[in-house]
Amino acid sequence: MIYIRKKKTPVFLRECQSDPFITFKNLRGIDKKQLRESLCDEQNGLCAYCMKRIRPTESGMKVEHLDPQSHNAGNDLDYNNLLAVCYGNMSDASREHTCDTCKGDRELHISPLRPDIEPMIQYRRNGLIAASDKLPDHTKTEVNTDLNEILNLNHKDLQNNRKAVLEGYLIALSRRKEKGKLPDSFWKAEETRYKSGERRTEEYKGIILDYIGKKLRRGKH
Repeated sequence: MIYIRKKKTPVFLRECQSDPFITFKNLRGIDKKQLRESLCDEQNGLCAYCMKRIRPTESGMKVEHLDPQSHNAGNDLDYNNLLAVCYGNMSDASREHTCDTCKGDRELHISPLRPDIEPMIQYRRNGLIAASDKLPDHTKTEVNTDLNEILNLNHKDLQNNRKAVLEGYLIALSRRKEKGKLPDSFWKAEETRYKSGERRTEEYKGIILDYIGKKLRRGKH
């Protein structure tokens, strides 16, 4: 999970919001299509929670209400409350559910819309995602509950996929390290490459950005 910077509400959605009879449930097909495309593009084609690849189609993603509709029906078309997410193993047994499918109508303490979300979480080399050790104990408990129980982001498949992505990245780095120590400028360029450059659509890139961030903070390569 990384920070998602929301863009302005699309024109078509503003028009829908101005009609008191239009709700999320009765949005026209063309409007739902545009909404999926807008959200998916905003998130570089990645699920807001697990960062798995998604597609802006009815079968390729679903629209998540961060603040559940059941808690606040009046914000069901609020663009700042909408995210693109994967189906989270919806067709499998409930223990296999992840992301919004696991979350349901429960509220989160953390959110990919929080600018401070990335320092709140950390990744292990084995692909595990957890609350940062730097958080106060009560906050750490809340974050770990969100990650493990509400979103199930340490589902074995997600953890293994993150581990594989990091291992691939480290193998590529090992080839470069043979040429000498990598300077801070390299890590800053890598961070830009994964956040907004040609690698911005990389699946599970949160674990790579966490690794890069640690290198920048420690200054050890």
